[in-house]
Amino acid sequence: MISTQKSKPGKSRKHQLLAGFGAFIVALAVFLFTKWKEASDQGGQLPLAPFRIAGNLYYVGTRDVTSFLLTGPKATY
Repeated sequence: MISTQKSKPGKSRKHQLLAGFGAFIVALAVFLFTKWKEASDQGGQLPLAPFRIAGNLYYVGTRDVTSFLLTGPKATY
């Protein structure tokens, strides 16, 4: 049996573009998930060298955990 209905022009092109976009989104999601998983497996414990922010205020944390050190003439806080 032969179909006598004509398909709309561009419909298959639209489906190809939609399928390509869907494949791109899936690939992007997989890539981002693997990067997130790598970072979370390390637990944010990658060391970061301490540095002076301003005056007597120093940053002394890891990459994901923020800690500050405040120094003074009598003691370190």
